[in-house]
Amino acid sequence: MITEKMDMHLVWTTNRIFIKPLPRFLLSRRFWARFLCCHEVPVSNADSCSCGGRRERALGFLFSYAALIAHESDFHVAKETHLIPGELQWPAWRTAVRELLGTSPIYPRIDPRFHYGELRLSRLNKIYFFWKTPLRGYMSRWNQYGSFFQDNFAWLASSTVYIAVVLTAMQVGLATEVLQNCWFHRRSGSVRHVGDVLLR
Repeated sequence: MITEKMDMHLVWTTNRIFIKPLPRFLLSRRFWARFLCCHEVPVSNADSCSCGGRRERALGFLFSYAALIAHESDFHVAKETHLIPGELQWPAWRTAVRELLGTSPIYPRIDPRFHYGELRLSRLNKIYFFWKTPLRGYMSRWNQYGSFFQDNFAWLASSTVYIAVVLTAMQVGLATEVLQNCWFHRRSGSVRHVGDVLLR
């Protein structure tokens, strides 16, 4: 599924993966020289880049595409689905990847987000739910009721059957003479009746 959000690039969930198309400016030497070339940094701050991490993120994004498009057949599929610019040719792609990524170890030069490749949406939602944005996920998995019920039908059906069995057992228990005198059973039965009335 094509997305324009960089934070959704290579995030996957059931039967779909989000991929951001490769912008043509990332393949331009002039763009890299003007906007993504790190200038001299003071020695006291040697670990930080003067371009504010943009270079690391751009290299990581390009690295993800180098992993996705490793063969010429991958290149043609990406071109047909408009993930890469239409005028780009296979030899030019190989040259650009070789020049930009180089042959030295890439992981120290890219943003840590791209060390992991594909990220599972359910795990991102849990991380964001508990640590980043309390009670909100990274992205909602369901944007329609149909997809929610499709993903949760088994769980909803089994819980409905379980509740029906418990309520039936309580009703049968109230009908017997042994449990009619039990205070707790009568009390739970009246709670069930109130619940039945409220639900109708």
